Amino acid sequence: MIREVRPSDAAALAEIYNAYILGTTVTFETEPVTPEDMLHRIESIVREYPYLVHETNGRVDGYCYVHQLGERAAYKGSVELSIYLAGESTGKGTGSRLMERMLAECRKRGYRAVVSLITAGNAPSEAISRKFGFFKAGCLKSAGLKFGKLLDLEYYELLL
Repeated sequence: MIREVRPSDAAALAEIYNAYILGTTVTFETEPVTPEDMLHRIESIVREYPYLVHETNGRVDGYCYVHQLGERAAYKGSVELSIYLAGESTGKGTGSRLMERMLAECRKRGYRAVVSLITAGNAPSEAISRKFGFFKAGCLKSAGLKFGKLLDLEYYELLL
């Protein structure tokens, strides 16, 4: 089931996200977030942008949100998309269901472009982006450094 995020989801979302922070280069964050940190992020985003969670048997196992691409006023209408799944939910269509619903919401709200920032070599994120029509719009070489590795950051874009 897909639904809008609730404040009570903060702990589950922090748990999902912390697995990415601590064990992958999918996110460039390096320090775990607390449920309170996640709650503040949720509250900030939902004021203006959609934020969805996926539940299986009453348990949150994935989430997806968008927020304005950049701080300047001219970015309005261009959003950055993020999607994270619990480890046991990958490869089961959860990400596709979230992506489909989020892109429908972005179209409904009249956004003109959706951008995903993907660490180079993140095959699952690249695959789902291409599946939904995103194209690789650019790459920032050595944009990140995590676990002692320099990381390229790829920009994937979907024009709505």
